[in-house]
Amino acid sequence: MERIHHDTHKENANLVALKATVHCLSGCSIGEGMGMMFGAGLDFSNSTTIALGIVLAFVFGFLLTMLPLGSRRSPYGEGIKARPCL
Repeated sequence: MERIHHDTHKENANLVALKATVHCLSGCSIGEGMGMMFGAGLDFSNSTTIALGIVLAFVFGFLLTMLPLGSRRSPYGEGIKARPCL
């Protein structure tokens, strides 16, 4: 009897890309919302609040994008080369 080996740990590249995109968009919205709440709560100026929202959106988007890439056991350097959210 011939054994067929299936690599069940490998995910389809399109599925990984979809997961990374969804995580990026989720992270961006979370970061932007937090930036707006912190800026408004701490009574920052409009431009400072917007800048804080943009920075937090990028940071959270980037961090959450790394989750699907790390779960497939690819090196994080590969994810950095992909430049998520840009």
